[in-house]
Amino acid sequence: MNTPVKPSIALITTTVLQVKFFLVPHLNALAERYEVTLILKNDFPEILDSLRLPVRFHFVPIERAVSPKRDLRALWSLFWYLRKERFVLVHTVNPKAGLLGIVAAWFARTPIRIHTFQGEIWANKTGLWRQILRGMDWLVGRLASHLTVVSESERQVLIQEGLISARKSCVLAHGSIGGVNLELFKSDQQLRVSQRAALGYREQDVVFTYLGRLTRDKGLLELREAFGALAAVHPQAQLLLIGPDEDQIVEQYQPLCAAYPGRVQFQPYTATPQLALQTADVLMLPSHREGFGVVIIEAAALGIPAIGSQIYGISDAMVDHDTGLMFPCGNIEALRECMQQLLNVDLRRRLGLAAQVRVRRDFDQRMVVQAFLEYYQELLRGRL
Repeated sequence: MNTPVKPSIALITTTVLQVKFFLVPHLNALAERYEVTLILKNDFPEILDSLRLPVRFHFVPIERAVSPKRDLRALWSLFWYLRKERFVLVHTVNPKAGLLGIVAAWFARTPIRIHTFQGEIWANKTGLWRQILRGMDWLVGRLASHLTVVSESERQVLIQEGLISARKSCVLAHGSIGGVNLELFKSDQQLRVSQRAALGYREQDVVFTYLGRLTRDKGLLELREAFGALAAVHPQAQLLLIGPDEDQIVEQYQPLCAAYPGRVQFQPYTATPQLALQTADVLMLPSHREGFGVVIIEAAALGIPAIGSQIYGISDAMVDHDTGLMFPCGNIEALRECMQQLLNVDLRRRLGLAAQVRVRRDFDQRMVVQAFLEYYQELLRGRL
């Protein structure tokens, strides 16, 4: 008796870190049903090896930064590979992977071409550059056969901007790209005490934690000013920033560090965010643009409330005055006021408990991955 041939599909992204933090459960689940090829830039080979994914790999140097010559080479490489392999479905995740991968898949005549929108680079740009970046998203929206968006608020903005259609786009489950692994992200008082002690925090300290790429568009310069005003009055306030510095943020924080020695700490990239978040009392995401804000729901799983800017994407990850506090994007005084309010331990506990209840109900990783599998199954129905 012949074993049925599994449909051959491909996922395309730009970096191993995207795979590690968002796509591992999807790839493991998909590999049980399909022949899966992961196409990406192998920028962290040691991390990729450690993931032990049950998929094939094809490496293409897709760069995040705009580089016409390298981008054209990557596009040509993707086109020839997709045409040779004749995948029945190609799914792109990440803006640059979406542009190059969807264009290549369209020329290669791949029947099902999915792109996932998860935050727009043009959202906080102006002038000609904004129009160029919007045009790229418009092209992806036209050439993809199907679109998923990581939050309903982002989807509505993209529809209103005329970049995607309501007909071919959807949000899976309640949003996010992969939900939260509730077995991994769970509060542990003993671990919390040891993690805080390792960083020199006292029991009475209130640690405001940012976890992610250190860039200007994450609102970190506004956070610097807001914390400086708060720290001058409240000695228990502490600031911890965790992540790779991609925009010379550490250098720009030096005057603040000098003014409040020991109260502003930086930690590098972490492969274990579930441990890093144990130190936090409040999760900070004062970002200028987000597709969703996964770190908010990861912190919520630990019972940690968030402060986030009032922008699409973040508005799906948290509920203002219920699971955290929101402020007008870029408003330093409003950000400081939110931080001051959450110096109150009773308010932090109330918001943190509500956040934990919500993430367990709506963002369990198993539920999100199941919605992902059902979406694929529906698209591939009749092609199996």
